[in-house]
Amino acid sequence: LQTTSDMASPCPLTTEIYSSLAFHIVQWCIFYSCFSSVIVVVYSFICFHYKHPFEQCTKELITTLYFYVALYSSTQVFNQGTLLFYRYSATSPCEAQVPRVLCVPRMLGSSIVPSFVVLHISLTIQRVLST
Repeated sequence: LQTTSDMASPCPLTTEIYSSLAFHIVQWCIFYSCFSSVIVVVYSFICFHYKHPFEQCTKELITTLYFYVALYSSTQVFNQGTLLFYRYSATSPCEAQVPRVLCVPRMLGSSIVPSFVVLHISLTIQRVLST
C-alpha cells in the first residue's frame, strides 16, 4: 500500500521499488546467477566441448546453445548491473530511474529467451532420434 508521502512523490513506482528489499534480493540473485552462468559456459566449452565424441550436428547445436546462454547471461549481467548502479548511485528514489536509452537494450536482452526453448527442444529431439 502506498503511503501519503509516496503518493506525493513525483515517481511513486520508483520510490516503491527503491525501498523494496525483495526486489533487491532478486536483482542480486539474477546478477550473480547470470555472472556464474557466463563463467560456467566458457569453462565447459573450453574443457569439454571438443573432448566428447558427439556427432557434428549435436556439436553445432551445443555450440549455438552455449552462444545463446553466454549472450543472454551477459546481457542480463549488464541489465542488472545498470539497475544496481543507478540504484546505489542515486541520492533519492527518483534518481534511480534508468534512462530511456538503456531500456531498448534491456528489452532486447530478454527477447532471446524463446530461442532457449527452441534449442533445447531441437537438441532433445536430435538426441532421441540418434539413439
